[in-house]
Amino acid sequence: MEEKSKEMEKEIIKFLSEFCSVKENKLDISTEIGRDLGVDGDDGVDLLEGFSKKFRVDLAGLDINEYFGPEAGFSPFPYIANIFPKKKTKLKPIKVVDLVRAAKTGKW
Repeated sequence: MEEKSKEMEKEIIKFLSEFCSVKENKLDISTEIGRDLGVDGDDGVDLLEGFSKKFRVDLAGLDINEYFGPEAGFSPFPYIANIFPKKKTKLKPIKVVDLVRAAKTGKW
């Protein structure tokens, strides 16, 4: 990996470490934001908005619902919805490497 990319990776890992309160040495380019760090719902939106501002990334091509589910908490609607089953949508993972790529290109 070229020097500039390695520095970008370090900056993004530092950002994620601060946002998620996780030690930097626990993160690498294969870390998944949702599965490994537990970021979902509004927290996912906040993370990507902060990432966008800090690293000047245009998120216009991003459909947030493809990557993050609804905010956790009690709601009777999922239980009611289970009465009428429908196809579940599998969320796409976002890895640190995806954030590095977006920061390098300036767009999602």
